[in-house]
Amino acid sequence: MNKFTITIQTLTPLWTGDVKRKCDTLKLTGLLGSLRWWFEALVRGIGYKACDSTGEKCELKLEKPTDLQDIMQKLCPACFLFGTTGWKKRFWVEEKKKELMEIPLIVFGTRKKRKGKYLSRTCRGIQGEIELYVHFNNSKKIYNFLLLETIKVVSQWGMLGAQIAQGNGTIFSKIHPQYTIHSFESLPKTRFQRHCENCPDFRNFKFLKFQITFKNDIKGIAKFIWRKNNDDNRKLSGNIKKLWENFGFLPIAFHLRDLLRQNLWRNNKDRRHKMLGKMGFGSRVFVSHAYKISDNTVEIRIFGYDFQKNGWENIKTSISNVSLLNQFLVNNNPLVAGVNIELETTGKEIIKSFLRSE
Repeated sequence: MNKFTITIQTLTPLWTGDVKRKCDTLKLTGLLGSLRWWFEALVRGIGYKACDSTGEKCELKLEKPTDLQDIMQKLCPACFLFGTTGWKKRFWVEEKKKELMEIPLIVFGTRKKRKGKYLSRTCRGIQGEIELYVHFNNSKKIYNFLLLETIKVVSQWGMLGAQIAQGNGTIFSKIHPQYTIHSFESLPKTRFQRHCENCPDFRNFKFLKFQITFKNDIKGIAKFIWRKNNDDNRKLSGNIKKLWENFGFLPIAFHLRDLLRQNLWRNNKDRRHKMLGKMGFGSRVFVSHAYKISDNTVEIRIFGYDFQKNGWENIKTSISNVSLLNQFLVNNNPLVAGVNIELETTGKEIIKSFLRSE
């Protein structure tokens, strides 16, 4: 089977912005770039090599017809499937249906001044449902399977698109029809010329989903969500309420990242920048905005990689602290009733699960 239908429902805003930094419609290139990042990490996690899509990739130079016979030894799985110099990607994606809306813009100031001024952190993007057709055009069924598994992992545990470190891209997806797993022995074991030694490896990933229950109906607490004193409070509260009532999520990823920043790494700038990122250096910890479970309960996803000893346990302890949540989410108002870690897994466990099902 070379054709699949993928239905995506957004749980938090999807961001696939263009060069003008706008996102009022879906940009497939933004989705594919994000999928490639996940695919590369998954390929490394099962013990094979993959290039870094943000750096130098494999290059294919076909000088004679027989060069095609060695194609699998010249391209890493990511470059073979997604394309590289001299080689086009082995699948294409077609928009079948989309029902998307641009969300109201939310702007939070930072808690502290950075280089003498407060910075702005924005929540923006599109929400709704997307139906895509994915057509594969290659004989390497294992690569097709790995891409579908990548989509499944993102749907269950991760985030998709750009700005995922800022809470965007939480989705739920369905793939039709069901597909058959193929042997991993068919993957090439060559040490590719441009493989990436220090890039994300799925074996080092950790994931969790946790739920926060508030004492009151969430639509009534928008005015308590923390904001900087000179933020536009009236507009901000109104837009937060609209996001909850119309789109079913709360824009609190920034607040949760601040909680981790201040509680875990406030006095260790190097470690803080390594895990949460800085200008020109991406985050290794990703926190989603909160999406609706019930009128007073939300769920949040957190994932990351390359944790030091006890680093992951410290994150779990911090986000389970009701006092800290009241402080960082709702400005010290006692509105959080409880916290519960619902599900937790690791990249190693996910890999084992689909290797066992071969």
